[in-house]
Amino acid sequence: MNEEIKVLMVGGRRCGKTSVLASIFQQMTHDDRLSNYLTISDATVAEEKGGERKEGLNDKINELKQMLRQKRHDNSSVFLVDKNPTNTYWDYKLRLSLPKKEESVCINFRDSAGEYFVKSSTNSSSTEAYMRECDIFVVVVDTPYLMEANDEVCDNVNRIDDITNFIKNNVNTADGKDAKMVIYVPIKCEKWYNENHIDAVNEKIKMAYSSQIDYLRGQKHMLVGIIPMLTIGNIEFVELKEAFVHINGHTGKETRCCKVGSKNVRMEDGTLVPLGEMDVVNEDAHAVVNNIKRPYSWYRVKNDHFAPVNCDQLPLRIISFVLIKYKKLKKENATWIERFFDRNTLLKPLFEKYNNYLGRINPNELSDVVAALKKDNIWKNQGVDGIFFY
Repeated sequence: MNEEIKVLMVGGRRCGKTSVLASIFQQMTHDDRLSNYLTISDATVAEEKGGERKEGLNDKINELKQMLRQKRHDNSSVFLVDKNPTNTYWDYKLRLSLPKKEESVCINFRDSAGEYFVKSSTNSSSTEAYMRECDIFVVVVDTPYLMEANDEVCDNVNRIDDITNFIKNNVNTADGKDAKMVIYVPIKCEKWYNENHIDAVNEKIKMAYSSQIDYLRGQKHMLVGIIPMLTIGNIEFVELKEAFVHINGHTGKETRCCKVGSKNVRMEDGTLVPLGEMDVVNEDAHAVVNNIKRPYSWYRVKNDHFAPVNCDQLPLRIISFVLIKYKKLKKENATWIERFFDRNTLLKPLFEKYNNYLGRINPNELSDVVAALKKDNIWKNQGVDGIFFY
């Protein structure tokens, strides 16, 4: 059985982690150049947990595309996204293989909300157990709150302090003996990308997450980087507005909204509604987390073309990192494994783990693919589209 490459994704609820995975799948399956070197399939298993059902990546892609089409054609100028935050964690599996080859490698992304990193969380122990099996960690950053909100709100939305404490307690390289990789992924950053200010996003990450980054960079053989992602490509952040709920005076229906002047509200779908005599507008209690009130982030659609950018770069970096680590482990252990393998059956599981680490894909062939991706500029180098590695 092949060993899975385990990746832990962290970030606040409603930040868009599932959209990241859907956009990775979308971009990698629709890039004709990339398909010459790698094929990708969704190996995610459908499941239900805690009264919720895991959405497949194709379902999520269709949801995003439908939102683009609807918002483009119904003249809704500004609207809210992220209607259904998850309250649990999910595993999503992407299977990569070389064209016309049966051998494959499976990347298991665990999508965990930042709330799971609070010690009091009932799920913190299971998250810690999974983390101990991981070499790769992805910190998803909600860019509008990073760039436009005050530090207190930014930390509250992105769970910076909670994740910092969790990383410091659980992520280390054992004095350089066990290499790790941590990648920060700012999303919903189309506005700054289109305005040629993506480097400003990176600089803000370096500041806001400085405690995490300083700790990580102090570890030997710890790779730290930033990959900004445009998960949709044609949806742009517009503004942060105080969070309210509109209660229809006739039906009692509650709808997220913001105030527009004293006599109107903008509903979550972008519709501007004049307030009726019986209507009520209350502060949204769900927007208050740990006594801090989070504003809503509002967006607009530029056009209905689903065009992710940089989403393919994350799995390419993961494969490259695992390949380098595999070769290092193989080189360091080959002599004694080969010397004792036939006469010490206790070493067999370790030997098989090394062989299975890349899903039995030939490491030399995979190295050639990575080199070709770099030569054809599919692999984006330092500084291209905001990609940055220390």
